[in-house]
Amino acid sequence: MNGVIPAGLAGSDHIPRLCDYDVSGKYGFMVDDPLTDLPPYFSPWMKIANNLQSLVKNDRLREAVHQMPLLDYTRLEGVKEWRLAHVVLSFISSGYVWVKGEEHIPKVLPRNLAIPYAGISDYLGMTPSFTHSSSVLANWKLIDPSKPAELDNMDTIIKVAGGWDESWFFMVAGAVEIDCAEGLKAILNAQQAVADCQVERLKKSLREMETSLQKMKRTLARMHERCDPDAFYNGFRPFLAGWDGAAFRNKGYNGLIYEGVNDEPMQYVGGSAAQSTSVPAFDAALSVEHTPEEDKLRAHFREYMPPAHRAFVDAITNGPSIRTFVQNFEDDVLEEAYNQCLDALKQFRTQHIQIVTRYIVIMANRKDSNKKFANQGKAGTGGTGFMKFLKNLRDATTETTLTTPTQTSEDDDKDDD
Repeated sequence: MNGVIPAGLAGSDHIPRLCDYDVSGKYGFMVDDPLTDLPPYFSPWMKIANNLQSLVKNDRLREAVHQMPLLDYTRLEGVKEWRLAHVVLSFISSGYVWVKGEEHIPKVLPRNLAIPYAGISDYLGMTPSFTHSSSVLANWKLIDPSKPAELDNMDTIIKVAGGWDESWFFMVAGAVEIDCAEGLKAILNAQQAVADCQVERLKKSLREMETSLQKMKRTLARMHERCDPDAFYNGFRPFLAGWDGAAFRNKGYNGLIYEGVNDEPMQYVGGSAAQSTSVPAFDAALSVEHTPEEDKLRAHFREYMPPAHRAFVDAITNGPSIRTFVQNFEDDVLEEAYNQCLDALKQFRTQHIQIVTRYIVIMANRKDSNKKFANQGKAGTGGTGFMKFLKNLRDATTETTLTTPTQTSEDDDKDDD
């Protein structure tokens, strides 16, 4: 097209603003300066949450929950109190279900836990289950408030069973979310550049998106530094599971009954990185198209994202098409910037696959795994048979490249070991 933009190609589509979708320009999808404590009225919840690891270790959690009063959750004020309450009850509920292992999972979540948990979740538009949002996005604090929000200065507010390994696991995910913030701003700048037909601005924004993805990958690669695979797989990973897996089916349960909320059992998957909005935002911006099978599963995981974040991805999807602009504007440098961004996204997905291999696949094949949770096997933390899913997502990223990719999917598989 020799650099000539036909009328209507760039369009005048609405460009979303981060602030309209509960997204921070500094922290991305992470809650900006989350609360670490609730008002005194809710101290029964906080007392259990702050002592959760000890209660789990000593097998006294269910006893503590049974003694907990039924609190009026509507006395929560402000979204940050509601988000922290969701974190607290997510961890307590997960601990309550799994503390005695798969053979002794309960059929019912008691009303003093179920009623406020369901009510808070309904108010937030979120599921009453353990999610990426409850374990990462709203479950973080700075070790030293005078220092920046970087991985080495971050800790979880609540832990269930894994000590520092657990904190590091969740905070690596949190730091990746923060690394994504600059990329999210670059996505919106790129779409604005398309709408305004500003080619040089688009090139700059694509390079900023690539830089953000590279930083996300480097942070993710630090997982091994302080999170031992055994501590993850046999220690706290079992508590991330949902109410939809083999353990419940083997007991003849169709999920978990939330007493006082619903007489029928409710099924939810467990916490999973697939519930993060960061990578789907890049997929939407770069027009990465997945297969119907993968899209069905991706849509299922979207249900576990905060509603505003789901809407943000939709807004990017419906905004000006970066890919269409690049395809129709014959500029080799622009095309290369777009392809390099895709390659950075593919590399991030490869890094994720490598971590999943080390922390789940290899561990599942060992004979010394925790027999209390034998049914979880090689399922992902969200309860999915995930390796094919993850590799297909990566393949779709490669196939989106505008020129013939230099590395095939077979070459990618060599990087998964």
